[in-house]
Amino acid sequence: MTQPATSTPSTLQARYDAALAALERIVRAPHGEAMREIAHAALAELTDLPADDAPALVRVAVVFPSYNPRRYNRPWIARVLAWPLGKRAELEFGTYLAGPTGGEGEIAARAGEIVRWGQRDHRGNHSWANWGIAQADGSVLQCTEQDARRAFSG
Repeated sequence: MTQPATSTPSTLQARYDAALAALERIVRAPHGEAMREIAHAALAELTDLPADDAPALVRVAVVFPSYNPRRYNRPWIARVLAWPLGKRAELEFGTYLAGPTGGEGEIAARAGEIVRWGQRDHRGNHSWANWGIAQADGSVLQCTEQDARRAFSG
């Protein structure tokens, strides 16, 4: 198995970017031995992360009660990807499982990441959204937006 010719990136994001670049080369490479080598290099890059750099992704789930679909949108859940100073947080949305009778929203997050969930009211006067911090066991510690901003380490 060959290793990528690039230097070893020091941050988690840089290492994921390098692995994704290797996977993109698979798409452009002709089928055969070269493709297998590139795939092995990408796999090694993704799985060779030190434990300190890559906390495990956990399934974070939030339970939603039943709702009237004529009045409310489907519930949503998201995690914060970036939060520039003086601006709104940039979110990656998860999935709501079930329907108007109730269910749960789920997203993959690491312990310590900021999670947001809520539901929109079509009439505009009962929309809501909560902030929380993902825990290692998949639960969410609810907090205020100010506490979430302080805890954000992106």
